[in-house]
Amino acid sequence: MSFEEAIARLEAIVQQLESGSGELDVSLKLFEEGMELAKQCEAILGAAEGRIEELLGDAQEAPPEELRLEEGGS
Repeated sequence: MSFEEAIARLEAIVQQLESGSGELDVSLKLFEEGMELAKQCEAILGAAEGRIEELLGDAQEAPPEELRLEEGGS
């Protein structure tokens, strides 16, 4: 399930739970599903954050384009 699909399902679950309609056992199952979806979303976001930090670190380690040109042209 993609992040977007998980968020959409999680929003639907929250709306259903907030409506207050439904039996307790159904609500508990929805809550459990929602918690699992929240964990999945958190993991996806954590991976994306790690990738962004990695990319930013790579960008900071590489010399700017101007310096590379000056070094090669000297």
